[in-house]
Amino acid sequence: MLLPQTRNIGLPMMNLMRFKGLPILQQLHIEEQLLRTSSENWCIINDGTNDPTIVMGVSGHILDQSCLGVALCTAKSFKELVISVFVKMARGHLDFICRLNDYMPRSTFIDKTVEAAGTQFSLRSLELEAIETCLETEFRPSTRFLTSEELEVAAAVAGQ
Repeated sequence: MLLPQTRNIGLPMMNLMRFKGLPILQQLHIEEQLLRTSSENWCIINDGTNDPTIVMGVSGHILDQSCLGVALCTAKSFKELVISVFVKMARGHLDFICRLNDYMPRSTFIDKTVEAAGTQFSLRSLELEAIETCLETEFRPSTRFLTSEELEVAAAVAGQ
């Protein structure tokens, strides 16, 4: 069984965290914390969120247990490579939003995502508690729920 391990020699390390039903605000806080305080590579897979939530952003969709979230928090050089590829493809964020179940079962997508990451990174599975021990930096997230007033302003702007 030495062969599978030797193929990972020289690959950068990526921490893999898998969740099921993690609230989206908690997932966003984790992503923000990792992007701001960690120089390591991270892949976060969240299979649905138990609390339906509207996420304000490019898509503005409601996220619930039917949604699957995958986030890559990686070293800047890898991000720049990915961004340069997408820019060359002249595709925006909305081009990547789709109904996953139109293409494959979610379990297949999760497995293939982990498999694909494993071709470029040496993967290490971690639990949520690992973030607390890996990251010593104090962190205050900026991602938050909007107030009623902010929602009213956003609705008014959207209605114009």
